[in-house]
Amino acid sequence: MVSQKLVDFLNKAIACERQISIQYMRQHVQVTGTDSVIVEDIFRRAAIAEMKHAERLDYLNGVATTPFLNQSS
Repeated sequence: MVSQKLVDFLNKAIACERQISIQYMRQHVQVTGTDSVIVEDIFRRAAIAEMKHAERLDYLNGVATTPFLNQSS
């Protein structure tokens, strides 16, 4: 049996990976300038990598939340 503390940690990790992938995807769409094609591809690949990290954590049957998005600064 997996401890609740470990499950909580993994759920937070999934949420963080998903949040990061969304940020990279947003940057991928918003990038402009002469080197935008190069930078755009870097952000896109980084977003996909983060999504894959979240997917791997998801295999452990965690349920991600988005506490980082809901917290006020």
